[in-house]
Amino acid sequence: MFTSDRFSSVFWSIIDESNGSKDKLKSILASEPRVIVIDFYKEFLKAISNLEEIMCGGGASEDYREDVFTLIVSKGREYYDEIVKHPECVPGDIDPNGPYFLNVAGDVLMERFGEEITEQLS
Repeated sequence: MFTSDRFSSVFWSIIDESNGSKDKLKSILASEPRVIVIDFYKEFLKAISNLEEIMCGGGASEDYREDVFTLIVSKGREYYDEIVKHPECVPGDIDPNGPYFLNVAGDVLMERFGEEITEQLS
């Protein structure tokens, strides 16, 4: 697994600036150019994929794993690196209060540009 250094510093700056607030992240992304919103989403997916080898709960479903990995990325660079270095510290339960930032870029892209984020992944 790679540490946060493997991903865009702009990506981590945006996440850290949001301070765990979905509304603040949405506001930040809404002020950015289209390409930054798309790049943010792509980096988010890469950061989640990087965590795939982590075990979380014996027979955890794919949805559960995605939620856990989304939470890890959404908590920011420092927390992400802590989990990469110590995968045994992966949270056992999903915090219903989040943060969960995976879909925020898609919401912003649709609201500002009328485009689906998934169509931008090629």
